Order: sequence, then structure tokens, then C-alpha cells
Amino acid sequence: MTIKQMEYVLMTARCSSFNEAARRLYISQPSLSESIKKLEQELNITIFHRERFGVQLTEEGENLLGAIQNILDQVHYVETFYESRGDNPASFAAASIRFYFMSEVYADMSAWFDKNGGDVYDLSLQDEETLEVIDDVAEGRVELGVITYTDHSRAQIMNMLNRNNLEYHDIVSSRMWAYVGAHHPLLQKDTVTMKDLEQYPYISVQQTRTKHFYFTEEGIFFPANKKHIYVRDTADLRSIIQKTDAFVMGTGAIASDISPDEVTMIQIADAPLTTICWLCKNDAKQSIAGEKFIELLQNKLFSLA
Repeated sequence: MTIKQMEYVLMTARCSSFNEAARRLYISQPSLSESIKKLEQELNITIFHRERFGVQLTEEGENLLGAIQNILDQVHYVETFYESRGDNPASFAAASIRFYFMSEVYADMSAWFDKNGGDVYDLSLQDEETLEVIDDVAEGRVELGVITYTDHSRAQIMNMLNRNNLEYHDIVSSRMWAYVGAHHPLLQKDTVTMKDLEQYPYISVQQTRTKHFYFTEEGIFFPANKKHIYVRDTADLRSIIQKTDAFVMGTGAIASDISPDEVTMIQIADAPLTTICWLCKNDAKQSIAGEKFIELLQNKLFSLA
């Protein structure tokens, strides 16, 4: 199997048509069909069902496509990594869990890429769940990832990183804070305790891949809180905080464009320590764009600390 054959399978699957795939690949339809037929013979499987109005992946073909996508992602990562070591970054991808401040880092990175990326570039910056960030870094879909861990979740997070051959680099550590609306009753206190928070609704960013609390953004479990609100988007979270007495746990870093009249923070005296870190593959050298991303991330966190 060659890289070119893998690209042929991927494009044909996307187009559901040999004719359209051949057109996009700038080759003849007979050449494409013959190449895929030889691959099927080599692997002793049927990749596509040939139908009157196109082609459809077989079950074997779907399994093969998943493996091909991972391989091509790795190839793309290697190619763009070395391209980006030149004067202009050609491509960069990073993933982070949903931090309030991350939108500013993304905006700064986009501005830097626009100035330094040359005439053609690809920039991917995405908010994901903890396990998705770890998987994307491990599989080479992104160069860097950003997550957090606490005293409670550290052992489990480190175990997951080790199994995926990833290394982590701590940026800042601090006691966790409660994010609340501007009129929350607990704002009358200078500091609060975990016990003080038990009577209020606790908001958690929902993880679709796992219910295990070690992999939630806040990395902590509140068994005493009887009211629990799950959200999938930080915009929803922000709106709920402003309109209710609910709260969410956080790192103490918040974007500068968020007014205290919308969301503010309360220090929790007995909260666990939380650490924000960035991830990469073991012994990986960062691209120029990756180094800039880390610099912008550190500068933002240090300025908000």
C-alpha cells in the first residue's frame, strides 16, 4: 500500500464517486479504479461497493479508511512540521480544553499567523474535551494541547499521558476559584469554603466520552452538591452564571474582555491546587508556530495570574 493509494481511497470515499474523485485528483478515472482494485487484491478485501450512481464503502472499507486517515494525519503532521521550521509557518494545529481566556490566545495566534504565515497557510485552533485533546496530540492531529489537572486527578492524567507517549510542561498552578455572577450571595465574603458552595447549583462542562470526573475540565467531584447543571458550551455556562446563583470551578484565569458585572471570581480557601500545562509528543521539537503559541499562552496566563 502506498501513500498515493491511501489518498485515492480517502478522496473516493469523500466523493462517493470514481469520476469525481479522479477529477479532483487530476488523474483519469480508469487509473483511479485500477489503483484501488490492485489495493483490494493486495489486502484481500473489498473497499467499495460499486453501484450504478457511485460507490459506497463496505464495512471492511470503513475500517480501512479509519486507519488510512490516521496514517495520512501523521504524514501531514511530519510534512508541515518541517515546512514550518522555515521563515514562514505553513501549518499549525493546537487543541485546548475550554478555558475562559483561551479565546484571547487564539486571537493573538491568528494575528501572528496572518502576519507571518505567508500567502498560504493552515491554522487550526480548537476547543475540545480533555480526552480529545490527549488523543489529538498522541495521534498527531495537533502539535500541542492544553489541559489542566488537580491534586485529585494528577495520577490519572499522568497515567493517561504516559500510555500515549506524551510529555507535559506545567505553566501555572493555583488554588481553584469559583466563577459566579455579579449578584451572587457569596460575594459578601472575602473567601469561601467548599462547604459554603454546597447549597448552590454546580455547573460542569459535560464530557461526552466519559463520565469519570478525573477528566472533567475542573478535575474535581462535588458529591455533596445536590444541584448539578451540565453544559456543552462555555457561552451557555457564562449565561447561566449571570442569571442564577450557580457556579463553576476554574483556574482563576479569566479573559480581560469579561466584565466583573458579568462574571467574577471568589477565592476558595480549601480548594485543591490546579495546574495548567501544555502537551506534546515525547521528545518532540516545537515548530516556530508552536513556540509562538506557547509564548502567547504563557504570557496570557502570567498576565492573568
